[in-house]
Amino acid sequence: MDKNNDGSIQLNEWIEFWTLVYNSGYDEDEIGTELDNMINGGSWVKFDTTEKLGGKNKNERNLKKEGKI
Repeated sequence: MDKNNDGSIQLNEWIEFWTLVYNSGYDEDEIGTELDNMINGGSWVKFDTTEKLGGKNKNERNLKKEGKI
């Protein structure tokens, strides 16, 4: 998330990360739950994002959710 490796997370880095997570097929409820967990001191979850999967993750994830693959 800290793209420029300056030891802190800037607002634009934060927004870019969560936009990437959302665009990778995670819905608002899943993201909201994760943010609530973080606010309450829970552990961090590593999301599979298009950054790792080259843009194919959203459709694959939605098909898995629907039990089609």
